[in-house]
Amino acid sequence: MIRLRRCCYLLCVALLSPWAWAETPAPVRLVTLDWPPYVGQTLPAQGYASEVMQLAFAASGQTVEIRFAPWARALRMVRKGEVDGLFPEYYDPQQRPSLSYSQAFPGGPVGLYARKDSGFTLVHNPQSDPNAAVAELQGKTLGLVRGYINHPVLDASELFERDLAVSDEQNLAKLFRGGVDLIFIDFFVARYWIARRYPWFAEELIAVEPAFESKTLHLVTMKNQARGQTVLQSFDQGLQQLKDSGELDAILLRHGLR
Repeated sequence: MIRLRRCCYLLCVALLSPWAWAETPAPVRLVTLDWPPYVGQTLPAQGYASEVMQLAFAASGQTVEIRFAPWARALRMVRKGEVDGLFPEYYDPQQRPSLSYSQAFPGGPVGLYARKDSGFTLVHNPQSDPNAAVAELQGKTLGLVRGYINHPVLDASELFERDLAVSDEQNLAKLFRGGVDLIFIDFFVARYWIARRYPWFAEELIAVEPAFESKTLHLVTMKNQARGQTVLQSFDQGLQQLKDSGELDAILLRHGLR
């Protein structure tokens, strides 16, 4: 039933699109990473964020080709013009001044994970006083993923040592083994890996509440590439249709994110 509904939606937007009877435009080339539950090669429809891309562009009469790569490599690919855009990215134009951002679609809470036996807690609420919360990390070794935007205060801080990994999954394993004191991670991503692949981690690892913030997700393109701006305009128009029709909420439900 879910697959039938998605196929019907794609058919309807294709037939109603002003491009339906025109020459088929070149596919939009996007790159992403394996980042379940948001996006992944083995997830249904390649994940929530991939389905948002497919359906939003379908509303503009365009098809999408999605490639997967580690995040740092994906960033290089979009900067070199090897692809038209990259997703899902957090909004931070100060750290990524060369990128243009799409309209937002929902992400999840991000913050710290710790070993339960460390007894680590935050005295200060990172949502109301992020500077004080980050100051509590002084002298710690924090696991981060290479190329990720995390939180502006945390990313600018020099109070702690950074230990870089290629993925969130690798960081969870480091934390479990005691190779780092803490990691910064999307809570939904952490829960996914722990539930699906590392259930024994649940006995040892814990989310440090409260989260630093709840993030929104975006498609990004290069500012200096004319096609990138056209791609963003098409996506934004399609995304707005998904929001207005309630289909975006339905996608979130299908992927267990609502």
